[in-house]
Amino acid sequence: SSFDVSPSCSQGEGSAAMRRALRSLVSASRAGRCPSLSTWPGGRSRAMSSEPEFEGPQDGAISRLLPRPCEGGFSRGNFVRMASASRSLADAYDLAGKLGTGAMGTVVAGTHRGTGEPVAVKRVSKASVTNPAELWHEVDFLRVADHPHIVRLFECFEDEEDVFFVMEHCSGGELWKRILSTHEAGLGFSEAELAELLRQMLTAVAFCHSHSIVHRDLKPQNFLYTSDAPGAALKLVDFGVCGVVQALDPLGRFLTKTVGSDGYIAPEILLSRPYGPSVDLFSLGAVAHAVLTGLPPQWRGDHYFFPGKMRRRLLSGEAQGLLERLVDADPDARPTAAEALADPWFRTASSQAEPTSLLSPAILARMKRYGELGKLQRCLMGGLVSLARLEGPEVKSLQRVFMALDRDGSGEVSKEELSAAVAACCAANGLSDGLDVQDLVMRLDSSRDGLVSHSEWLAATASLAFLSQRGAARRAFDAIDHDADGSVTVAELRAALPGVFGVEELEDEIAPFDSDGDGVLSFEEFCQLIVHGS
Repeated sequence: SSFDVSPSCSQGEGSAAMRRALRSLVSASRAGRCPSLSTWPGGRSRAMSSEPEFEGPQDGAISRLLPRPCEGGFSRGNFVRMASASRSLADAYDLAGKLGTGAMGTVVAGTHRGTGEPVAVKRVSKASVTNPAELWHEVDFLRVADHPHIVRLFECFEDEEDVFFVMEHCSGGELWKRILSTHEAGLGFSEAELAELLRQMLTAVAFCHSHSIVHRDLKPQNFLYTSDAPGAALKLVDFGVCGVVQALDPLGRFLTKTVGSDGYIAPEILLSRPYGPSVDLFSLGAVAHAVLTGLPPQWRGDHYFFPGKMRRRLLSGEAQGLLERLVDADPDARPTAAEALADPWFRTASSQAEPTSLLSPAILARMKRYGELGKLQRCLMGGLVSLARLEGPEVKSLQRVFMALDRDGSGEVSKEELSAAVAACCAANGLSDGLDVQDLVMRLDSSRDGLVSHSEWLAATASLAFLSQRGAARRAFDAIDHDADGSVTVAELRAALPGVFGVEELEDEIAPFDSDGDGVLSFEEFCQLIVHGS
């Protein structure tokens, strides 16, 4: 079961003593008397901060440390519709049966009344937290999350008693149920299947860590299959007890709350030691053990027992080595998520050969065409993709290319990674390499952080058929139409995308699609602008 039982490190005499003890260790490390602390926990020899901080109530770390779009940019989070007094969950969705229970609330199935699209709705009671701001922490995390293996948040509602988070519906069920049914049937998972599952989970965690997010409740129940179809992807869910660290300086902030689920909590948490992102790597190792054996690890007071551990001997030496490092009791001995993804085992265990060229001429042509569009068209295409149902062969293929382009496992594609892929595509297909890749990345990079995100990639490479989804277009339109009057104004666009447009710039871009000349965009004009751009 999930739990959050201890106060933060700033509360209570015992916690204060622990902070004092750690600060003494930090001081000793800086004085050269404790060299092993220079990489603790899981810091991989990064420079020490001048003064580490510790997780505490209302410390403002989420607003300070979570990444946001750079000036003049926007991200998927701009299109997540927040709660307002004028909107009711019951007006927009029909609710059905219970899907599950998370660390902070209950999840039920829902259907959008206007489009018929299935969703999952998480209900969190306002009475369940002492600090009202904590209710929205999960939203803060999910507005940042933009990854093929992380659940997508669409919009939020609230009433006097509860808040509601509307998310994509992963109909394939929990990984845990798949583990139980597979082992009960006496089948088990092959090494290749284990490698693919762990690779997907690691990519989600690597993205979280590179964006300052530590999940803290990784377990098979929090990985859901997108569907029942063979080869369906896993999605990481339930960010209700996440913590934040400094992505570029893990030793600048330590987490302290005792949170997680039995069998998957890292030893340092159970031993009440300050900790960092490496706790998630232990949890993933424990999940991998459960996949392999059908049984979670067991805590024995000061160490873990791994039932069925003998089954690891059936795996290759590379597989055994990685699993041993993930569940090492010493946080420093565990790899980071990015290091684990680079392990040779994932290449040898995969049955798929990497293509000579990741990009096809068709994808490259779409990217070029996207780069030539007006800024408003690119913004609205990004909004549609941000709220679309990501399913079907086309999306799966584009996501596979995106993940292959992301060589360092950060969950985003850099200018260097994209440049190499463009050059390989041109060489493999005899195309003239006259493309200004730096300019193309700048046009794809809506958040202006120098990287191409998952949603930015899909907006630039998706087909006309995908971008013609009326349901996703309606979600994007409604997210911008703040007063729900059926039209999107210049003021509403500027409010949804602060700092991105000037007034005259928007008026000029709207004019060609404003068929009735009223200076605003109706839903049909909104759709036409997107389809014309694609």
